[in-house]
Amino acid sequence: MLNIGDLLAFQVFVRLCAGRVRQLLNLSSLALDCGITHNTARAWLSFLDASFLSFRLPPYRANVSKRLVKTPKLYFYDTGLVCALLGVQHPEQIREHPLRGALFGNWVVSQIVTERVHRGQPGSIVFYRERNGLEVDLVVEAESRLLAVECKSGQTVSADAFSRLDAMGRRLKASTGTPSLVPHVVYGGDEERSRSGGHVLPWHGIADHAWW
Repeated sequence: MLNIGDLLAFQVFVRLCAGRVRQLLNLSSLALDCGITHNTARAWLSFLDASFLSFRLPPYRANVSKRLVKTPKLYFYDTGLVCALLGVQHPEQIREHPLRGALFGNWVVSQIVTERVHRGQPGSIVFYRERNGLEVDLVVEAESRLLAVECKSGQTVSADAFSRLDAMGRRLKASTGTPSLVPHVVYGGDEERSRSGGHVLPWHGIADHAWW
């Protein structure tokens, strides 16, 4: 469809994209590492997006201040494909893989995005990141509230798991009068529980949760 002349370079490009899931998109770096031009990298990534292989998650852009980043993040719809491109052949490899957190985050975000698309609600899904480092993996704008999600690949949830979510909530409340924030932590364990104004969800509970 794209009439790619250098198939080998394209294959390298796709693998490099897989290695950058959940990261801020840097087309110049991708092009440099692949040995192609910036315009070619942009065209190839647009092709992956149009083929429903990858997607770009936009940043939250409420009028908080100029401290919010403006660059999207790169995700794949199929985390199994990402694993294959990274050479992961067995589930046991993921436990010690340096990209374990990124793979888990890619899976969580892609599942929530897909769930909303299937219900006819594809839009209003972003991430939150400030230049000073405060970051929340996913923010879903649902009617009069915001569903904020942090992804934790571990099988336990630490006491400070909600710290970034709480900081984001305080920031938005003080700056913009944003609707109420409902914090969520999705983790690699099996127990579901609630806390004051928030939820801890196991990885297998995503499909049964209301993300709208």
